[in-house]
Amino acid sequence: MVGSVTEPVAESRRMVFLYVAAAAVFATIAARGLTVPLYAHDIGANRFAVGALFSVATLAAAVLSLPSGVLVDRFGARTLLAVSLVITAVSQLAIAFTTNVPLMFVWQVIGGLAAGIQQSAVFSAVTESVSRS
Repeated sequence: MVGSVTEPVAESRRMVFLYVAAAAVFATIAARGLTVPLYAHDIGANRFAVGALFSVATLAAAVLSLPSGVLVDRFGARTLLAVSLVITAVSQLAIAFTTNVPLMFVWQVIGGLAAGIQQSAVFSAVTESVSRS
């Protein structure tokens, strides 16, 4: 029993990473839903532009979600998850410092592409974490 302690510790670290990564993914989605419309309105976006900001992010995520499965197979789920979280953080910080609506569209597309990668990477990482018994 004492010799098998290292394997569960490694597995629990892996699960903690997955939980933290999943929480970060959902937190960015929630934060984007709350802050982007308010900020876009403050810098002059009309209602159509606010809706379009979310549409371009969703479309970018949809476009990359299927091809990102190939990237997950090539580079690994954890690597792509980490990279996509960094890209998401950069895009959200960039939106915070953006002073015009067209540039917000650019950062929303970049954030949407990261979200497309995250979707495949999270599902793949969760699937890999389930023991095959």
